[in-house]
Amino acid sequence: MAILYACINWPVSPGLPYFRSATWGDGLLIPLASALLLGVIRNMGGPRSDRKIAAAASGCGLVAGILLTWQWLRDPSPALNWTLPAPGRINSAGIYHGVFLALCSALLAGLFGLFVVRLRRVGKNGPGVADRIVMSPAFIGFQACLLGFAGLVWTDSMRVIGIASLSSLGACALAILMALTCLHMVGGVSVASLVLSTTLALVISMPPTIASTYRGPFTGSAGLLFCIAGCCALSFAAADFGRGTQDSRNWSGITFVGALVIFIGVAAVPAAHRGASLTVDGLMLVGAAAGLGLLKMLTTALQARRTGIPEPWITWTDVEVSAPSWTLMMFAVASAWLSVEGRLTSNLGAIAMLLISAAVVKVISPILQRGYHRFVESEEKATRWGATSEEQKTLGRRVALYIAATALAGIGCLLLVTVSVAEKRGFQWGVNHSTVWPFPLGVALVVLGMTLVAVRYSRRPDRSRGVVQAVIVAAAATWSVWVVLQLHIFGLRWLAVPIAVLVGLWTAESIRSNGRLLQRQDVTWDQSLMALSVGFVAACSVLWAVTTGMYWHDRPANVYWSALGLAVPLLVTFGMTIAVTRTFPQPSTTGGGTNYGAVAGVLQDQGMISLLVFVVVWIPALLLAHVPEKVSERWLQIPQIAFSFMLLFTAIFCWILRYNSRHAAFRRHHLVNPDDPWPDREKYRMIYWKKVPNALRGAVRRGGPKSDEEWVDALENHTTLQNLIAITIVFVCVIGWIPLAMEFKVPEPK
Repeated sequence: MAILYACINWPVSPGLPYFRSATWGDGLLIPLASALLLGVIRNMGGPRSDRKIAAAASGCGLVAGILLTWQWLRDPSPALNWTLPAPGRINSAGIYHGVFLALCSALLAGLFGLFVVRLRRVGKNGPGVADRIVMSPAFIGFQACLLGFAGLVWTDSMRVIGIASLSSLGACALAILMALTCLHMVGGVSVASLVLSTTLALVISMPPTIASTYRGPFTGSAGLLFCIAGCCALSFAAADFGRGTQDSRNWSGITFVGALVIFIGVAAVPAAHRGASLTVDGLMLVGAAAGLGLLKMLTTALQARRTGIPEPWITWTDVEVSAPSWTLMMFAVASAWLSVEGRLTSNLGAIAMLLISAAVVKVISPILQRGYHRFVESEEKATRWGATSEEQKTLGRRVALYIAATALAGIGCLLLVTVSVAEKRGFQWGVNHSTVWPFPLGVALVVLGMTLVAVRYSRRPDRSRGVVQAVIVAAAATWSVWVVLQLHIFGLRWLAVPIAVLVGLWTAESIRSNGRLLQRQDVTWDQSLMALSVGFVAACSVLWAVTTGMYWHDRPANVYWSALGLAVPLLVTFGMTIAVTRTFPQPSTTGGGTNYGAVAGVLQDQGMISLLVFVVVWIPALLLAHVPEKVSERWLQIPQIAFSFMLLFTAIFCWILRYNSRHAAFRRHHLVNPDDPWPDREKYRMIYWKKVPNALRGAVRRGGPKSDEEWVDALENHTTLQNLIAITIVFVCVIGWIPLAMEFKVPEPK
């Protein structure tokens, strides 16, 4: 339908975007509902004879769809639109829509008939079996999609009351009634499931309803605001790691969908509108908070009922770990409101952003630190027991997802607040041309394809190590040579060279340590060569992203294209880092090594350095590129803009480095002095300067640790060198060195 609408000039309006049941409903909700119900049916199982029931139900649905289209043609005064240009006559798009409606009705009716038959059979196996199925996240999502679609049909049909609109409403009501009747006959009606489905349906219906109210124009930062909303939704969905992890992945999917539509529909869409009101934005944020709380309570209650483990609907821990997502959304909404021209003067805008940044730091940083500290404590307990359980690994993945999503949302907020303040100080969005399309993206895909081939080949029993090494080195050389040929460095761009070198050293050391030394394995010369080649890839990628990747023929590219110019090189670096680590032969048991394996270690390290590069390198480079030299007092304006987001970042950056040091200290205590009491919650220094010489010597060490003492030394060398490189990057970038220097006053613990 979208292709037909875009390719042909239709004489009658309104068009496709006007009908929310056609855009959101036909394009998203109906296919999603079919997929969810099909997944439930496949898990239930059953004989092939059930398909006869499904065929009969499909026939009834097909007839119903045809009759509904016929009723639209019978209406003497229907609401005309682009598919129905005159009463009783439909065009090619209308024919396509009628066929689509009939086939979708047949598909859903057949699937639901098959579901009812199998639910009746499964329910005979024992009490509570059918109840668990209808309370599963997939079936709740199916109900929510259909109820949301019915709500959109009701909204569209109420504009003009006639035979056609009443037929649509009657068909939806009849379908819902028949479905509930069939479920009741087989004992599959759950009040709790219907309540959650109805709530989710209302939430799903909100974004298109609000979007129709705010039809534009939107601000230039609207796309960034929507990305932040998605990251906040992911952070909110992952923020239940304080509870048990049983069946949590499926329920997190339901929570993510609900939170996504709340953040986008209720918070982001009104704020992205150029004529948005601060009062309306505030009320919408309050409504979003209420909706998120209700969503959390309903999903928790249903999960407790499904698992049979009684839990409170909501706790203070739930509120605390969910607060950063809503707080960041509030921060983003405020930044988007201030970004509109004429809202505040430049000085007032900078002061307001500085105050908001300070408030966000005071709220988010302690919450994230407490949440991460709880995970660290559970990990330390698991390490004491001598093994990392699957539940602990699941918890680790959820915490990593929570931290990563919150970090991405925070990164988006930093970029948004930078643009909001900078637009008052001569910031220009740049030309709308891509710096990564098509040739750079093609080179990136070729390089990633070569690394994937190397990983697959390395798992074969008859593999040749020389072939794997040759493919990896060739892929690294392909990307590095292309990047070097594209570089155009002059003036202040030379400041990015030492930073790129440090990033390359970080990556190479991470691969050597996580892939070999911390797994108690020796490092061969060819493995060092591959690690250095990927380190050179990382250095070239960062150097290109903060220099040439931001420009289109010496003119600054659009902010979004510049962000993509950072994302593609980072993707290449991540892909090659993981590939090289996977090609290293891993021991069957770690024997006191890392808890989560080599790949998890390099992923964590690359995530940390990518966040650091974005905040202290890429954003200042973006300001230098987009604040032209003709702006008065340019060198005073740029630090004022940068200070607001550096204030947000520095506190989080410091406690991440402290936990790096804490981890090494705990492993030494656990392996070398297990009988001594562990000084929990001790505030560790970011760098122990006496260990720096050993760390530098350990960077070129090839022999793997044989004893626990040597393994702990290798871990301390790894964390010390990482912290040293990170702090050096910050000092090279100059910005933020004063608040960072204050952190070195922390004394060494006894």
